[in-house]
Amino acid sequence: MMNNLQSQNWVKKQNKKWKKEGSELRQKRKALNVKVKDIASLLGVSESRIYSLETGKPIRDAILFRNAYELALEKLTFRKGLVFEGTAVSGEDDGLSFKVLKKKLQNWMQN
Repeated sequence: MMNNLQSQNWVKKQNKKWKKEGSELRQKRKALNVKVKDIASLLGVSESRIYSLETGKPIRDAILFRNAYELALEKLTFRKGLVFEGTAVSGEDDGLSFKVLKKKLQNWMQN
């Protein structure tokens, strides 16, 4: 187990990576014209948690939360038929409603 100093040093080393990843998520969200309050509601978290992720602040369960955020953005991307990272998406509905997606994401976040 890390002591407090080791933990602080680890966070400092990771900070640049977290800021880059958060900035990429924010850019994708903005490209979809999705407001922070909307993605927060979809994921069942506070707006401040979204801001923390997007600005690279250390947050609890960051990997799980980032994956859920990316899944939500992928779903929104799919629905709008947008292109990210060189991958074209058709925009066809796969039968998953936002209500169902929100429930699945919230269940996933709780487990």
